[in-house]
Amino acid sequence: MVAEKAARRSDEEIPTEDENLTDSGIFSVLEMMDALVSGGNLDEAEKLALNAIHNHRDRANVPVNLAVIYFKAGRKSAFLAVVRNMSSKKLDVPEDAWRRLAVMGLEIAPEEPVFSALLECDGPSNSATFH
Repeated sequence: MVAEKAARRSDEEIPTEDENLTDSGIFSVLEMMDALVSGGNLDEAEKLALNAIHNHRDRANVPVNLAVIYFKAGRKSAFLAVVRNMSSKKLDVPEDAWRRLAVMGLEIAPEEPVFSALLECDGPSNSATFH
């Protein structure tokens, strides 16, 4: 059902700033992003994530999903940029999400020592920051 909604939505315009994304709206956007990613429509999922980030800069769950989209697309520099941005903004990212990003980071950018450090702590700290 979610995939059907996402497929219908992908034919429509991406939500605009005027669309009020409340907590339930963000959840719907996350569901749509997941459905688009599952269907291999990474470009549309990226557009949806970027729009949601633009409208809700303090939400940690959308940038996490954007990083996952970039990982699945093999876009190393974009993945690193999103993770660096989340780290510098000190977003309230749950420990399990940081660990998931660290595992992906070790796969896509093994030369980045911060990802092994992230696996040893609860997220970015003074000992695990990007440069």
